[in-house]
Amino acid sequence: TNNSVETTITDQTGSDNPPGTEDTVIVSLTGPSDVVEGETTTDYTVSLSEAVPAGKSVTVALTYSY
Repeated sequence: TNNSVETTITDQTGSDNPPGTEDTVIVSLTGPSDVVEGETTTDYTVSLSEAVPAGKSVTVALTYSY
C-alpha cells in the first residue's frame, strides 16, 4: 500500500545473500487516521512482527514530510 515500507535487516556478514525470510521483520504503526493539528493529542502504537531477542534492541527512525 502507499503507507508501507519493506526494509531488509542485515544481522550478519557472510554469505546470506540474498537475505532469507528469517531476516524479515515488519514494523507497524497504528493510530487514528485523522487528527486536528493543535487540537488533538493521541497515542500511536509501534509493533514488530517478530519478538526482539533478549538483550537486543530495535531502533526505528520516523520521518514526516508532505
